Amino acid sequence: MLDQRPNAQIGFDGQPGKSMLAPYVSIRVALIDLSDLKLKREQSLAVSARLPVTGDANPWAATTAEQRVKALEALIEVELPKAVASLVAP
Repeated sequence: MLDQRPNAQIGFDGQPGKSMLAPYVSIRVALIDLSDLKLKREQSLAVSARLPVTGDANPWAATTAEQRVKALEALIEVELPKAVASLVAP
């Protein structure tokens, strides 16, 4: 999510808000039986995080492509193993 509104519009408590980048990941994980290629189980997951940005900078401009990719990878690294574990559990 990229919210480029002025910070004064973001505050939830009446105080000026801080700029943030909010990476979002939506993944569908499926367990396929390779003997017959049939779907056995599936699970969808959607996760996000808030990453504050220093100052009043535009969150997209204030972060590098590498930082944005790392934020997405961090979400995937945490959530994907949980989804896989639930699919292979008896």
